[in-house]
Amino acid sequence: MKSIRGTIPAHIRQQVTHLRVLEDALRDCLPAEYCNHCRVAGIYGETLLLVADSPAWRSRLHFYTDRIVSHFSHLGKSPVHHVRIRVTAGTGIQPPAPRRDPPLRLPAEAARGFASLARDTDDRDLRRALERLASRAGRS
Repeated sequence: MKSIRGTIPAHIRQQVTHLRVLEDALRDCLPAEYCNHCRVAGIYGETLLLVADSPAWRSRLHFYTDRIVSHFSHLGKSPVHHVRIRVTAGTGIQPPAPRRDPPLRLPAEAARGFASLARDTDDRDLRRALERLASRAGRS
């Protein structure tokens, strides 16, 4: 099977790598909450272009432009003297979805033990919880 990496032109791979470096730099100089609402679109001349997902976040980001310019000027690869922030509605800028591990598989013997405990308890809430645990036997 042919690797997809070989089908992407080198200059595109370089641009993607450069954008990742810029994204990391942006994450280093902004509060984490802000990074969920903006992305680096690129550097054009001496201007860093950011994309925000709403006018409210654009306004908030303007308070950090001096900090962003200072931080990016220390990177040394591309001189940044200005920050421009555009709003692009519907970009769906969201943090990556958390990885969901499959539910743990409960051994049959443990399930039988929980079922037995459920039968022997008088507490209704505890009994329901133990019954739910017992029902997980053999699931993956």
